Amino acid sequence: MLNPTQMRGRAERLAETDPVEALRVARSIRDPWYGCQAISWVGRYWPNRGFTEILQEAADLAAFSDNPYSAVACVAWPVRALLERGSAEAANAIIRRAIPTAQTIENQGGRSEALLLLLHAVLPYEDRQWRPVLDELIKASEPVRSWRQPRNFQFAWRLIWAKDPELTSELTVLISDRTLRKVAEKVVETGLGGLPRPFFWQQK
Repeated sequence: MLNPTQMRGRAERLAETDPVEALRVARSIRDPWYGCQAISWVGRYWPNRGFTEILQEAADLAAFSDNPYSAVACVAWPVRALLERGSAEAANAIIRRAIPTAQTIENQGGRSEALLLLLHAVLPYEDRQWRPVLDELIKASEPVRSWRQPRNFQFAWRLIWAKDPELTSELTVLISDRTLRKVAEKVVETGLGGLPRPFFWQQK
């Protein structure tokens, strides 16, 4: 019997060639994390207009997780799929639902990490998608209570620098935490940007 990781991989491999079977496999995954990702793959390559409903199903599955980190981080997949397929409003609705959930993640390192993954998903698109996520990530980065916060903040700042250097410089002077300010200033000084990660790719 296949485990959730293997079932997700099977759904991914079938998504482009046999989407109906891929959806059946994805829906049979009981773990919300792997199930959400698998259904998102199917929705990303679904051959007709039903993709919006499939991707909403993926987001709803993530929301069922009793772990708020997973509930926020995993919706990066349906959000990116919706944006790649031109359904910005549906993606925005999921983002608006995810941000209040992010605020319930008690560990601030985990909170900033979940928001960073969501930032990766939305950054290639319009600022109305990524600016609310960035603002929430900045809030989750201060005050620094975990080593993951400066790390995630640095990754985020490099992404934003590559997207909008002027905005990055403007925001840097507003950072109150000294540790984060130094991180931000170094990114601005070096001009070392970063690229958002891919979420979907064609299977060979």
